[in-house]
Amino acid sequence: MLIGVTGNIGSGKTKVAEKLGSLLDGIVLNADLICRELMEPGSEGFQAFLRQGGERFVKGNGTLDRAALRSALFR
Repeated sequence: MLIGVTGNIGSGKTKVAEKLGSLLDGIVLNADLICRELMEPGSEGFQAFLRQGGERFVKGNGTLDRAALRSALFR
């Protein structure tokens, strides 16, 4: 069985998924955590992002400026 949990920011998706995973003895795949790992500085995903012109979304400390990226995406 495959169950997807969707919803707005802060709506409790993670808690619901964890509870379902526990009750059904299933595996929970958290796409938010996977994306964060893929965008860690030095990772292959982060390097690919930079090659596509993402330098303007990098903070001075070399990490992804999520607020600037979010603003640009939802503008």
